[in-house]
Amino acid sequence: MPHDDPDDLDDGIPQNEILQIDQLQALRKDNPAGLYRHLDALSQRFMFGIERYEGWGAPFRILLNRNIALHLVLGFNEDMPDASYLPQFSVFPSDDHPDTCDSTSLDVEGEEIRGLVFFLDPFDLDDLIRDAGRIAEDYPDWDLIPDSYFLDTDLIQWIGRVVLDEPRIVTEREFDFRLGFPGLKPSPIEDDEEVLTADDLMTLEESGDEISDEEIGDDESGEEEIGDDESDEYDEPLTGMRTVHGEWGGDGDSE
Repeated sequence: MPHDDPDDLDDGIPQNEILQIDQLQALRKDNPAGLYRHLDALSQRFMFGIERYEGWGAPFRILLNRNIALHLVLGFNEDMPDASYLPQFSVFPSDDHPDTCDSTSLDVEGEEIRGLVFFLDPFDLDDLIRDAGRIAEDYPDWDLIPDSYFLDTDLIQWIGRVVLDEPRIVTEREFDFRLGFPGLKPSPIEDDEEVLTADDLMTLEESGDEISDEEIGDDESGEEEIGDDESDEYDEPLTGMRTVHGEWGGDGDSE
């Protein structure tokens, strides 16, 4: 729920709750430094956004860390007649070999672009698509959702368990946040560390246990803290991606 009482706010951030889209948008406009501290504190392995992508065979695509576009594909159709039309990273239904992954190769203007197809049982893929639809409805046009917001969903658990550890994805993640998100320094958890939901993280914060809350950019590198600049930098859309098949919000009709 939106908070109108300033006593309920700390540096413009409602305490002890997951922020809704209107709150995130308001913080982006009025307090970008506070917004990015919140995102960095609640993001454990990745941030993401989900875009509806009708009319091409992939009803949703997921942008991971403003870099990797992962398409949830229902199957082949007129616009995607065979595997050569699959985007760089996709999830595809398969009764024959679910829970496997194949390497792919795209030729883009003479350059080889390597990718992956993750195969899932059709019923499992339906579960991911259902989660994606709910998240896209709650957070439209927002590609910086902390993973802990939806850690209880099959979609986010599957991405953390399967997608992030694939070597091809690990290589691509070297480009995370290189587009449109200056200054953020996510602190990914170690493999043996417990993954916590947003509620768990905020409970820990309330109890006084240590959770990093440093100013973004306030380190030995001398980079400026986000929010100090009075330019219009943060009035630009929160989008940007490197991986192949269209632009975020590009070809395909978004709702």
